[in-house]
This record gives sequence, structure tokens and C-alpha cells, in this order.
Amino acid sequence: MSFVGYTCFLWVVFFSYSATQEAGHNIERQLRIKVFAGEVSHILVNKLLGEFTGISYLEEKYSNLNLASVDLDSKQLVSEKVEILQKIFKDREDLIKRIAQEAETLRSGANTSSLTAGNVTFYSTPSSESNETDAEIPTESEMGPNIIYRNAKCDCGHQIPSDVEEDSVECVQSPSGYKLNKQFGKMPVAFDMSSVHIPTEIFNEDPDVLSDIYMSDGIDSIMQREVCVNNFYSHLTRWVYYATHTGVMRFFPDRVWSDDCETPDIFDSRISPWFLQSVSSPKDVIILIDNSGSVEGLTLNLFKRLVRDFLDTLTTNDFVNVVLYNEEYKFINEKCTGLLQATPRNKQLLQNWVETISIHNKSNIERGFNVALKTLELTTHVDVYSAKCNPMVMFFTDGDAIYPSEAMRAWNSNENKRIFSFTVGKHFYGTETTKEIACKNRGNYYIVPSYTATKSNVQNYLVKISEVVSAEEKKVRWSLPYGDKLGLGFILSGSTPVHDENKLIGVVGMDVVLKDLKDAITDPNMGHDYYPFAIDNNGFAIMHPNLIEENHDDVMSVDFADLEHPNIAKIRQDIINDLSSTGTSSLIKPFVLGRKYLITSSYRYEYASISGTVFKFGLGIHSSKLKYLDTTDAISTSYPDLTLEKLMADQSSDTTTLLYSTPCAKKEAVSFNPCELKENSTDATDADLNFNEGVPIESLSKISCNMSSQIYSGLLLHSYVSDDMASNSWDSNSSIKYGDGVLALYTALETPSFIRTKYLNFTDQTDGDIESLSDDRIKKEIQAVLSNPRDSMYLRHAIHKPQWTIYTFVDAPAIESSETIEPTTPNNTETTTTTQYQTTTSPYESTTTSDSTTNTPPTASTPKRGYIVASKVVRVSGDEPTISPVVTGVVLHPDTFQKNMFSLAYRCNNTVNCSTEGMDMLCNDTENTECLILDDGGFLIASNQEKYYDDVSKFFGLVDGEFMRSLVNKKIYDVYHMYDYQAVCERPINDNSAGIPRCFVPTITDLLSFGWWLSSCARMFFYTLAQSAVFGIHSLFEFGHSHSSAPTGSIIPTKREHCVEKTPILHFGPNSPMLFGQFDCTYFCERSFTSIYIENTNLLFIVRDTEAICQEDCSIVKPYYNTPIDVTIDETCANDTIRYRKPPDDKCYDVRSYGSKDKDSPCSSASIELPYFYVILSFALLHPVLSHFFT
Repeated sequence: MSFVGYTCFLWVVFFSYSATQEAGHNIERQLRIKVFAGEVSHILVNKLLGEFTGISYLEEKYSNLNLASVDLDSKQLVSEKVEILQKIFKDREDLIKRIAQEAETLRSGANTSSLTAGNVTFYSTPSSESNETDAEIPTESEMGPNIIYRNAKCDCGHQIPSDVEEDSVECVQSPSGYKLNKQFGKMPVAFDMSSVHIPTEIFNEDPDVLSDIYMSDGIDSIMQREVCVNNFYSHLTRWVYYATHTGVMRFFPDRVWSDDCETPDIFDSRISPWFLQSVSSPKDVIILIDNSGSVEGLTLNLFKRLVRDFLDTLTTNDFVNVVLYNEEYKFINEKCTGLLQATPRNKQLLQNWVETISIHNKSNIERGFNVALKTLELTTHVDVYSAKCNPMVMFFTDGDAIYPSEAMRAWNSNENKRIFSFTVGKHFYGTETTKEIACKNRGNYYIVPSYTATKSNVQNYLVKISEVVSAEEKKVRWSLPYGDKLGLGFILSGSTPVHDENKLIGVVGMDVVLKDLKDAITDPNMGHDYYPFAIDNNGFAIMHPNLIEENHDDVMSVDFADLEHPNIAKIRQDIINDLSSTGTSSLIKPFVLGRKYLITSSYRYEYASISGTVFKFGLGIHSSKLKYLDTTDAISTSYPDLTLEKLMADQSSDTTTLLYSTPCAKKEAVSFNPCELKENSTDATDADLNFNEGVPIESLSKISCNMSSQIYSGLLLHSYVSDDMASNSWDSNSSIKYGDGVLALYTALETPSFIRTKYLNFTDQTDGDIESLSDDRIKKEIQAVLSNPRDSMYLRHAIHKPQWTIYTFVDAPAIESSETIEPTTPNNTETTTTTQYQTTTSPYESTTTSDSTTNTPPTASTPKRGYIVASKVVRVSGDEPTISPVVTGVVLHPDTFQKNMFSLAYRCNNTVNCSTEGMDMLCNDTENTECLILDDGGFLIASNQEKYYDDVSKFFGLVDGEFMRSLVNKKIYDVYHMYDYQAVCERPINDNSAGIPRCFVPTITDLLSFGWWLSSCARMFFYTLAQSAVFGIHSLFEFGHSHSSAPTGSIIPTKREHCVEKTPILHFGPNSPMLFGQFDCTYFCERSFTSIYIENTNLLFIVRDTEAICQEDCSIVKPYYNTPIDVTIDETCANDTIRYRKPPDDKCYDVRSYGSKDKDSPCSSASIELPYFYVILSFALLHPVLSHFFT
């Protein structure tokens, strides 16, 4: 053998021996870890949850009762609740139709052409005796030539003629005064008259406006009669209103429009959901914008304003997109072709994209109209996502153009697509072609020279398309929930059109408060796993427990599938199509608890149609709720003499029993007149108790509470059993020592939300773990941690994973106290870091400072206060193990818990056959070994390393991102992506628009400079100044706002917008129970780890090398974030987001079906007044001359 060969042989032998030694060492280490995990499992499952809580005693007690299970009749429940909702909607619809019919009778044949402001007044002055504020309001039969009305904005001094001194004006008020009424959100209202609202930009003395006010005056008595006399579900009566195309809205009862006179009033009834849904059928719209090089800054800004004002006129039944054209054409966002449903989020996206329009090249109008009309032509196809009704083009250009004859012949030869043309900006040459484009294609054309002309002109198209709405159309349509301007929260509005002969002149509507609908069908059994929902024809939810109302300041348009799961698409379609009495579907779906933990469960969906509406109502029922325990027989057989009063008198003195949801059934609504102020009832009810803060169960004996026999017997039985356990198990359990870290024992019931808690004595505990905290403070914190079990993470986590003992870190809320709270560490070293609390819905607290523009994830060292809550489902029925309404558990001090888990002495004292050989070096060797316990969401529960003590409860990816990535890559954890379609994002305001000169309102220095007078800014300023002479001073003030850039500085202005966020949620993966692996510390060093699932728990035990093995700093690694990512555009434009929907009605009122009605309708226009034209023309001609002269 050569020397080289011999050397190689020795190296092979050496490495083989080393590998054998290493393998032997790893096998030994893994065996030790497995034994360790078994001992920890015994403590967590058998001792803390088994021995201490008395769960065996509790299960035996329930077992002896022989409770039978009963099938839930979900179809009957749905039918009963649908019947309630149908009556509410039907009664409202009948009322709306009666008011609309009488409004048409009032209007029929009336002539108001000679009306003046003197005939229709809303104020009086000392010199106008004819307008005394106490003058009687004419009724329908007494109506003469003059009327007075209540102007909703008069109290703020608005809409009073400029020649009248404001201080001398006395506004028309209710003769009987205004009284607080709880039916109207405890707002001051008056039931003897209505009030009239007129939009700010509408001249309230315009003849058409005066005519609408005059002709609607007689509706007062109709509204008062229907609301105050013909009381149908009067306890649900809210605003009733009548609105017209001129912007006049008369609403009843009367109230002050706003207490804030400084904030501009931007309300306009003509763009309210209830008005829009009644004046036209759904629409398919392409907004066609000329972005050629001739479009200057002011014109481009006007385009943007027009688009915004037009989008305001669309509802969720409409579809829209924007096409740009110059020499070429493109959709405003090339990822989003076709049409987008006009939801608030999509309209906001379109507006944002329009803000980024740039201008270049020449104009080719043929290309633009070709793609616009072709896109609308394709909407007739079955598989194209669209309204399939009212196809139209809104055409915005800066001047005249060549008629697009080829596009018209190819795609609109039958003129079934309307075109509305807008000539925008300061152009005064011919507009004949743009007029021809509109008038040949069933539209109107408009000239828009300034900002004040955008809204009034762009809304006029509604008058045109409403001409085909049949006078026989009397169907009441209901809107999606939206925020009430008058303060009632989220409401749904029903409305129907009002005609004068065959012309649509207005809309009558009425509100139903969303909360009233929920209250009408809610019962004490309902919770997260047995919940009501309702959706409309688009699949948008109007009722669902996952709807977050505070995230919506507009129409709530969240899809049912986005609140449930994408796999529900087939069920969603079945619900939308269902026309039978009831339907049933089932689904296994994943969902996320508190943005932390993934749960997969089976649900049944029962549903039915609400006749006369586009709504479907249903119940989502978890599989464990399809049966319930019959406790009535158990009480009558085993405890016939047991009452709630007797039970409370005998309960254990050192336990507390609290209710967090009412067990009282809803009483039948008593009809009353909402127009009369009622004295408050002296009978105490469950409404007088604050269940959110917990109500002692003995309080139920002091109120009038109508409980069903099943609820009463269940509450009685569970109260008795838990009290018996407290007396015979908790009180007699002497094995609990302070060293166990147990602070409280509890047992909780899901329905009704009920908890019994026993607090341990903290006063004699002296070893420092909860030093400086009083008994009272700890009790308050623990009570808050355990509050409202039905909605809590610890109870829901346990119920959905009954095979596990669940350990969850729950943050302690901020308790108001003068005490200083100083979190301590297991080695009794006090910390003085400021404590930050965090809710269970967010993985960590934002650390954004006042001058920060983004949300920065916190560092891993932010400490918290909180407790570890252990919970386990109690098996209450032998034949139905899935029925588990009861959970029991302990509250643990996290510092003591950490010490005990890694203490050899504690484990051996509480484990049978504990092996001490070599175990003391496993987790006690803190210099070389890191021991971690993570839960099923990847959150840190315990560690043997002092540096991680303040990181307990944090997502471990924020602490050690590289290691968490390794756990995910090795399938120890899998990743599920949760999408939040109700998210609200802070986005920077985009102030960069190509082609816009950076002009400001001129200063004195500017005015004294010849250079400024010759600039384009000067021309623009005087142009806007001239506009203000005709269109109001508002145009002048918008000059500086519209053309000035944001000041340079560190603060970036932002705005809140709807968005879609994607969040990674970790859960245990499919890998083997025990895994050995390695992960990178640096590019040149790896650390080994071993992980093992702790049996029968939701915990993962990890042993890994410390950084010392690499002799380098491994702490500087990129975090593995579990934070939301904005994916709004990708989600909006993805093909798989196109979902099944149905039109809101079988009829489509458009030119294709009812075009003959407006075939001869005049093609109207809005033109510039002659004096204004000459002012602008003179300046336009003189400016070049002056520029040349001074140059």
C-alpha cells in the first residue's frame, strides 16, 4: 500500500469512528429528550389539569346523570327566524309603497311654474310678519300658495340668502320642540313635522328645487300618519324620507342635521345607496379617458374629479373599469381587464389608479372607442363577470375629435350602448363631434370648465337613464348595510321610485337598523359555533359574526366566502340560488382563532330565502352543536327541588360565578307609538345588567328574565355540578402548593357564557414571583383574562381540539390602579421596563412613534404581563363525546411555569419512575443547551434561557427568524395564509400627477414680479378667478389646493383605505413526532436541534445548541414575520376572485329592453354662459400679446 493510500485509509477510519461516536451521542440525546418530554407531558396533562382541577370528579358527576343527546332541528330554527325577518321587511315595504302611492297622487297634475322663494320659505326675520316661526304648517288639504318648511341646515346659518343678515334670522322649528328618543339613538327629534336637506352645491332657490319642496310638503302628514298611527313593528320604525333628482330630501321625523357647523356638509341623497338602486337598473360602464399630450394639468385634474364623482354614483350591483387612450389604448391597470364590481374597495382602487395617469402622444379616438365598446359587447356573454344591463361609456376628453365611425359600426350599430360625452377644461373651439357622439348613442353631452361643475354634470346621466324605468315598477329594493348619516349606526334602506305620469321624479325610502335585525333573531344559544348569517344576490354578507363594522365607513360589501373560506364557493352559490323553503350543505373548513391558531372543523349550513327581498338567511352550525344535552329530564329526575335561588344560597364562599351572556329569551315586541315619549319601565330586565363585565349569577333572581326550560335547566345543572366540584374537589385538594404556580382554578360553560373561579390565597406567598402585586389586583387581572368564555381563545381552542390539553398565554389587561406593576423574572431579578399590553387579536403591539410613517414590528425584547391558561374539555356524555359545552382548567404564573418545566427536582417530585441519570445536564446546562416550549401557533411559552424571558407569548419568528424558517422548511410547522378582506391600511397620499404645473395662490411677491405675470400659473390663476365669478368663490380656493405640491418634510401625509391583507398562520405540520435537524447560525456554522411534540398537548419541545458552539453572534438574522402583507391588487385582479352572483331583479330597464321610451328624448347639454365665455376668451387672446410685449 502506498503512503497516499495508507493516509486515505486512516482518514476514512477516523471519520467513520467520529460519525459513529456522533450518531451514538445523538441517539442518547434523543432518548433523553423523549424521556424529558414524557415527564413534562405527565405534569401538564395528569397533574396540572388532572389532579388539580378535579376533571375526573367532574366527568364522573356528569356520567352519573346519564344525560341524553337530542338532535338540533336546524331547519325549524331557520324557518322561525326567516318568518320574523320576513315580517319586518314586509311591513316596511307596505309602508314605503303607501307613501310612494300618495306622493304620486299629490304630484299629479300640479303646476308650480310660478313659484318663487317668497312662496317657499324656511326662516323669518323681524321685518317679515308673514313668516313667524309659530305659523301653522299647512296640511295636505289646506295647502295654499305659500308654505314654510324646516331647512335642516338653517341652524348653522347655511343656505340663507346673502342679502339677509344671519343674526336676524329665526329658523323654522318644531312647534312642540325636540325630545330625546331612544328609538332614534337618544337623539332629539320632533314628530310634528319633517325636515328638508338640500346639498351644499345646490342653489336652494332654484325653481326646480322650490317646486320639489313645495310638492313634497303634503308628504309630512302621510309620513306622520303611517309612522305614528299605522304602527307596524313600530319598535323598529326609523327615518322615512322622500328624495328627488334635484337633491331635495325630506325626512321624518325632524331633527337637527348636525351639531358640528364647522365641518363641511358633503351629504347628497342622490348618491345614497337607496336612491341609486331605485332610479336605475344595474350598469356596465367603461370610463374612457383621453390621456393624449394636449391634456393639460387643470384638465387632467378635472378628469380625476369627474371620475371620483362618477364612481360615487355606482352601487355594488354595477360594474366598471377605466380605459385610457392616446395613440394606443390600455386598461388603467393592465392586470385588471374586463369589468370590476363597483364595491367601495374597487372604486377606491380605480380612483387611486386614475391619480397616476400620465399624458403623452397624440389622440386616436378610434382605438379608444373600439376597446370600450367591444368590452361592453362581451358583457352579454354568460361567463363574463358583469351586470348584463345598461351598457354605457362615460367619455372624457379635452376638446373636439373625429367621429369614431368604425368602432360605432362594429360594436354599436344598434345604439344599445349609451355614450355620455364630457368636454373638460378651458377649450372654446367646436365641440360638435363630442356632442354628436353622445346624441347619436342615447346619451347627453356636457361641458365641464371648473371643479364646481363636476358633480352636478356627472350626476345628470342618472336622470337620462331613469327615463326607461317603468312607472309600473313599484318593487321595494333593499340596500346593503351602510353608515347612517344621522347617527343610528349601520342601517339597511328600502326604497321605491315615485313617478309623475311616466317620468321618474323621486324616491321614497325607509331604514331598518342592522342591530334591530340581529336582535330580532338572536337567541341565548348563539355563539361563534352556532351563528346567524345573511347574504344578498351578490353573495355580500349583511349579517355575520366576522363582520367588523368599525372597519367600514361606507357600504359594507364583504363577500360571504371572504368571511368563511374559499372552499365554500359551491355552498355560497346554492344559497344564492335557493328558492325552496330551506336548504342544507356541509363543509370542513379551516379558520383562525385570534389571528394565532388554525382550527379545522366541520360545519353545517341551513338557509332559506327571505321572500320579497334579495336576501338569504341561514345558520352556520359546528358539528358539535348539531346535538345538545337534554338537561330538563336530569333536573326533574335527579334534583326536583333544586332552584337557582337555593343553589346560590349554598354556593362555596370562596368562588365567584359570573355570566357573560344573557340566558333570557327575547320577549315578544310590544306595539307602541314611537311618536309619543314613554316613561321608562320600572321592571328590571336583563338589559339593565352589563353582561360584558360579568354578572353574578345570583342577580338573575332579581330581574324579570324569561328563560327557556332548556336554558334554565342547563344553567341550573352546570351551576350545581360545578359548585359540588368546588366543594368536594377544589376545597379538599391539599396537593396544590405555591411552587406549582397555580393562581386560580376555573370551570366554564360555553352557552350561556358562564364561569366559576376559585382564587388561591396569594398573601402568604413569599418567594417573590408575584412580588408587589396585591391579592385584589391579581384577582382583577385573572377575572379579565378569563372573562366571557364563549368568545375567549382558551375555551374555543380547547373545544375545537378536545383531544389536547391546551396551554395559551393570555395577556393581562391594563387595570387602573395606583400600584406600580413590575414584571419579574424567574431568578427574582426585577425589571423596570415599561409594560405593553396587547389584545388577543394581534400577534404583537405596534411601536409606531408620533413621527413615524410606518408600523415597525417591535423588537423581541418588549416585555408583557399575562398568565398561562391551561384548559381541557370535560366529557359530559358517554354516548356523544363530541358534545362538550364544559371546559375546566387552571391559571398559571408564567415565571413559575418556566422554572418548573426545566427543573429536574420539580419533575421528579411529580413524575412516577423519574430517571435522574444524566438528566440534570439537559436543560440545566444553559451555557450549551437552549430548551424551548412553543405552542401550536409558534408562540413562545417557556425557555430555560434568561434572554428569552421577556419574549414569552411572542411569535418566535420575531425572536429567531432563521430557526423558525428551518422549522417551517422541515414541515414541523406548516403555513396557512389567512386573508383579511376588511383590513384598513394607511397609505401615503399620492400628490404626483404628470403634467400638472406646481402652482400656488400667488403671494404679494408673486404679484410684484413680471415673471409670474407671464407664467402659465398666472394664466391658470386668472382663469380660475374668472370661473369663480360664475361658479362661486369655491373654485378660487381650490386653485391652490389642486395645483400645489405637498410641502417637503419628513412627515408623509397618509389616508386610511380599504385593503386586502394576507397573514401567515403557523400550525403543526405532518412531520414525525420527533425530528433531529440543523439550522444556519452564520454562513460558516450550523447548530443542531431536536424537536418533539409533547403528547396530548398543543406544545412543541425543542432542544438546540446555543450560539456558543459557533463562537459567533447569531442574533442578527432576518425575522420570520407573521405580519399582514397588502395584496389588494393581486386579489382584486385575480381571475379566481370572480364569483357567482345573480342580478337583483329579473327585469333590466335599459335601452335594449325599454329603449323605445326614450328614443325621442332630447340630447341635453350644459354649456358655458355667454358673459363668462367673453371674459375667458378676452383673457385667452390678450395673454399671448402681453407675453410677447413684455418679452
